[in-house]
Amino acid sequence: VIEESDVKKIVDVSCAIPEGRKESYTKGLMFGFSGDFLTALSILIPQIENAVRYLAVECGEPVYNMNEEGIEEIKSMHAVLELEGVKESLDEDLIFALNTIFCSKFGFNMRNNVAHGMLDDQAFQSFKALYIWWFALKFCYLFCGKLQEENRSKINKKWLDGWYGFLKKCSEVSGKHSVWISKRTLGTASIPGMCSTESKSINII
Repeated sequence: VIEESDVKKIVDVSCAIPEGRKESYTKGLMFGFSGDFLTALSILIPQIENAVRYLAVECGEPVYNMNEEGIEEIKSMHAVLELEGVKESLDEDLIFALNTIFCSKFGFNMRNNVAHGMLDDQAFQSFKALYIWWFALKFCYLFCGKLQEENRSKINKKWLDGWYGFLKKCSEVSGKHSVWISKRTLGTASIPGMCSTESKSINII
């Protein structure tokens, strides 16, 4: 069983999650471990956007624009991911994934869909929702401990393991009791009622 204290240890040492946001991020991940992806993503998606801005500032990039009226406005998530300092510091696969999942109209576009109330309840009980929650966990974990040094400069491994491949595996999970979603063991979580009446186990390995 995954305890909140276990997740908190990961979030606390992740340099991608700024101080003052760690409790929110921890709570969001925990809701996902209990199968409540509606609450989990409602918390995590804004926090991931903030984390991207935080990383941009760490790279020395401005995250605000001055509009024609002289009023300072915050840059969009997509615009932040296009900043040179961010591109130089993060692997292109990670930037592509962040754009595809959260910003692109040709991808999930989850940042805008959640912010503008475009999703119904059922959308939060899909394998897409499960994948985005897992991405939030993986994003946090990538900037922890021994991984931190290499990830701060470049994330070179194929850590996504092909998100298309993952979604394909999700579609084949019917009748099975576990979905294998990475290659590094963090633990096992029970996701009660995920798209069915029976519990499924997610092994993060």
